[in-house]
Amino acid sequence: MEKKGIELLKKAPPSKLKKAAATITKVVGIPLIIGIQIIFLALIGFYFKLNRDLTALSASVAEKEAALAQAEELETLLRATQNKLKVIATVKEALCYPCVLETLEEITPALISFTTASLEEEKFSFAAETFHGPSFALFVANLLEEEAVKEAAITSGSLGEEGRFSFTMELLFSKEKVNQ
Repeated sequence: MEKKGIELLKKAPPSKLKKAAATITKVVGIPLIIGIQIIFLALIGFYFKLNRDLTALSASVAEKEAALAQAEELETLLRATQNKLKVIATVKEALCYPCVLETLEEITPALISFTTASLEEEKFSFAAETFHGPSFALFVANLLEEEAVKEAAITSGSLGEEGRFSFTMELLFSKEKVNQ
């Protein structure tokens, strides 16, 4: 049970210290509390913004990693293609072996048959034989007229008992003329 009473005496006026404390609290404390709350709300907002940015960046990084993986495959293919192009360029600079054989086929008479052949860079060495002497002379004449042949040297020759003439030669070809 509560008692109610009438207070006839005035309350004692607050002391100067209490008045100053109340004034300071009203003037400084309330704005300070409001300021702290605003800072707190700003920090929470900043946290959520950073969290959203982090999620967006994470998705962006995942996309870029996928693109980078595809680019890595493309780069591997590109490097392999570049290496193949270098090989092709090297081959184009080298002597055209099929062209050499084609040139020899054109200038070789039918009665001369090749037994061995080797091709090293611009130098073609071979061994051949014929039973017909004029075919050998015609072959030598054709070699001298051929523009693709820079030099021709007979390295050995022998005449067998059956009239077979075996010989070896070295031919030096001009890349420019053969590759045309």
